[in-house]
Amino acid sequence: MLFENFINLHFAKVTFFNMKIKITTFTLLIFSIFSQLHSEVFRIYFSDKGPEVFEPGSPLYIETLNSLSQAALDRRAKILKPSELISIQDAPIYPEYILAIENAGAKIIHTLKWKNYCIVRADSSLIDVLAEFPFVQKIENATNKYSFLSIEDISSATKGDSLYLQKLISVDTYDYTKIDYGYSFTQIKLINADKIHKLGIFGDDVNIGFLDSGFDYEKAVAFANVNVAAEYDFINNDDNVNNEEGEHPHQFHHGTLVLSVVAGFDNPRFIGMSPNSAFYLAKTEDIRTEKQIETDNFAAGIEWLESQGVDIINASLGYNQFDSSDQSYTFDELNGNSTIPAIYVNLAAQRGIIFVNSVGNGGPGVKTLNSPADADSVIAVGSVQPNGVDVSKFSARGPTSTGKIKPDITTIGDFVFCVNPSETDVYISTKGTSLSSPLIAGAIGLMLSAFPELKPYEAKQILLKSCDRYYTPDNDYGHGIPDLFQAMIDYDIIISPFSTYPSQNFQRIFFKIKSDKPIESAYLYVKFSESSLYFPFPMKKTSIADQFVCDVPLDLAVNSYIDFYLDAESSSKRRRAPYTVDEFFTIQIGDTSFVHNFEHRESPRFVQTASAFLYPNILSTGTSQSTLNFFIEKEGRYDLRVFDATGRLFYSHSESKVLVGISEAMIDLTGLSTGAYYIMLNHSGKTEVVPFVIVR
Repeated sequence: MLFENFINLHFAKVTFFNMKIKITTFTLLIFSIFSQLHSEVFRIYFSDKGPEVFEPGSPLYIETLNSLSQAALDRRAKILKPSELISIQDAPIYPEYILAIENAGAKIIHTLKWKNYCIVRADSSLIDVLAEFPFVQKIENATNKYSFLSIEDISSATKGDSLYLQKLISVDTYDYTKIDYGYSFTQIKLINADKIHKLGIFGDDVNIGFLDSGFDYEKAVAFANVNVAAEYDFINNDDNVNNEEGEHPHQFHHGTLVLSVVAGFDNPRFIGMSPNSAFYLAKTEDIRTEKQIETDNFAAGIEWLESQGVDIINASLGYNQFDSSDQSYTFDELNGNSTIPAIYVNLAAQRGIIFVNSVGNGGPGVKTLNSPADADSVIAVGSVQPNGVDVSKFSARGPTSTGKIKPDITTIGDFVFCVNPSETDVYISTKGTSLSSPLIAGAIGLMLSAFPELKPYEAKQILLKSCDRYYTPDNDYGHGIPDLFQAMIDYDIIISPFSTYPSQNFQRIFFKIKSDKPIESAYLYVKFSESSLYFPFPMKKTSIADQFVCDVPLDLAVNSYIDFYLDAESSSKRRRAPYTVDEFFTIQIGDTSFVHNFEHRESPRFVQTASAFLYPNILSTGTSQSTLNFFIEKEGRYDLRVFDATGRLFYSHSESKVLVGISEAMIDLTGLSTGAYYIMLNHSGKTEVVPFVIVR
C-alpha cells in the first residue's frame, strides 16, 4: 500500500511532464528501492529557474527577496544599485524540478540556487534517465577528495603557565592595564590590533561567518559570552554544529580552534581578535570522508551565510588533490574562477562579502596553493613566524595559473594560541595557515566595526596598503604583515562605541576619538523629543588619552530616552557616528553601560550628592600625578591649590572657562614626600577641600 501511495503521489505532482517522462520515472521507482546501497553522489544542473516570471512585484521576486535577511540586503546595498539587490540567480530552484528528481528515486542532499544545481545521492543507472529530463542541463559525478588544512599541536599551556612569547617582539609603552592578552599577546600585537582594542573597538555590530569542520562553543571559558547568532550543519542537514553520533571524535576540533582566535575572551589570559562580533557557524567538512561533496557543502554554506547577512566569511579550508580514480584540479584550473570554491567565493564577494581564506599548508614549494585561495576576490592569508620576519616553511606559495601573486597577506601562523577544544580552561599553541586566516578575518571585523561603510575591495586595499611589503609583494609573503592601526588611522577618524552613566542631573556620554591629526572639535548632537531638532553640545577632552566626554542636561528631556550622534573633526578629516546620516544612538535616561577598555579610573562615578574627589586619593611615593574630579554647576572659572598639613603651598592651577558638567584637573605631585595633603578648590561660587595621603 505504501508503495502504491508513493506512485500515486508522484503522478499527481508531475502532470506537467509528457507521458514519456512519466512512464520512464515510473519504471525507475521500482528499481530505485533496491539500489540505494550502491548509490553515488552527483551534481544535477538545471537549465532554468522554472516558468514563473521574475520581476519586481511577482510572487517569485517577493519570495526571493524574503529569503534574505535585512542585514544581507543592507550589505548588498553597499555595492549594488537598488534595482540590482536581487537577481534570478538568487531565486530558489523550481520546486517541481526537485520533486521530480526525488520521485524518480534520488535523494536530495543540497540545493544551490546561485549556480542552479542540486546534489543528489542515486544509483548510477538512474543518472542516464534523469539526464533525459527536459529541465536537466547536465549531470556530473561528485565523489572526489578534498584537501583539509590541518593544524599541528605544538604544545599545551595550562592555567598558571608563564608566558614567554612577549619576548619575541618588541613591546612599546602602550597601556595594557585593562586588557591583558596573556597567551594571545603576540598574535594580537603583531598587527597592532591591540591599539584598536585600546580605543574600545572589539568588533561590535559586525557579523562574521565560519566554514569549518564543526564547533564546540559551550565548553571553554573563553566562549562564555560568545554571541553565536546562527548555526547549521551541512553534513547532517540539521542545526547542530557540534559532534553527532557516528562522527569522528575530533570532528569539532579544527573549527573550535579557528573560532577561538577571533571570538574568545578570557581576560587576563586570552583575548580573541574580534570577540564582540556576532558569529554564524557552518559545519561543512566531514573528516571521516575524503569526498569532493565537501566543496558542495562549502558552496551551500556560503549561500546560507550570505542570506544570514554576514559581513565577513573565514574559511580555513582548501581543495586541490582528489582520489586517484577521479581527476584532481590541474594547476591551470587554479586561475581564480574555475573551481566550485573559487566560483562561490567570487559570487559572495559580488554580494558584498569580504572573504578570507587560508592559502594552504603545502609549502615551501611554489604553486602549492589550494582553492579558493586562488579566487579573484579572496584575501588569501599565509603564515609567518612569531618574529614577524621569517615566512613559515609550511605556508603554501603561489602564483595562480594566471600569474597572480598569492598569498595576498601574511600574519602569524606559528605558535598561535587557541582554546583547547577538549578542555574548559586550557590553551594550546598550534600552527598552520588555518590560524593565520581567522586572525586577519577578525582584524577586518575590527575595521568594519569602526568603518561599516567599507566595501569589500576598499577594505582589502586599505589593509594591503598598510603591509610592510606592499610595494614589493612576492609569493612567499604576499604584501606582507598588515598594520591594522595604521590602516585605520590613515583611512579616517576612529571613533569607539560610546559609554554612558547618569551623574546628578546629567547623563554623561563619552567616546574615544583618534585621528592622524589632533581633534579640533567634537560635538554631540542630542534630540530630547519626537521633534527633528538636535541640540549641539561640545565634548570635552579628558586627561585620559583620546577620551572625550559630554554631560547632557536632563532637565531638557521630554521623554525617558534621548537620541544623539557624534560629529568629530580634525584638520584633515571629519566623521560622524553613527556613520549613516539617518541613523542615531538611543539610550534610556539613567542607563549605565561601558565598552571594553574603559576602566573605572577612566570613568569617575558621581552620586547625586557627590563632592569633588581625587582618584586615587591614597598614593605611593614617587607618583607624579593624580586626577581631581569635580562638578561644575555653571560655566566659569575654577582655581585649585595643593597644601601640606602645615599650610605650605606646593601646587596651583586655574582655568578661566570651564563648561557645565563633570570636570577633571591633573594634579602635579612631583616632589611630594610621604604625608597628608589637601586640595583647596574654588568653583561655582563655593570652596571644596579634598584631602589625600602619600604613603611609602
